[in-house]
Amino acid sequence: MRHPDCSRLVKEVKRGSSLWIKGGDWSLHGFTWQNGYGMFSIGCSQLEAVRD
Repeated sequence: MRHPDCSRLVKEVKRGSSLWIKGGDWSLHGFTWQNGYGMFSIGCSQLEAVRD
């Protein structure tokens, strides 16, 4: 199974959500994402702490 690199994943999420946002409300047709992104990972042992 192939996994996309982080930048490609974020690009696709931003693209898809922008289309969804702009398609739902004409007043949001000028919506744009800020440049850049942040990505974080956690281990299974940290899952409960993150949920809290």
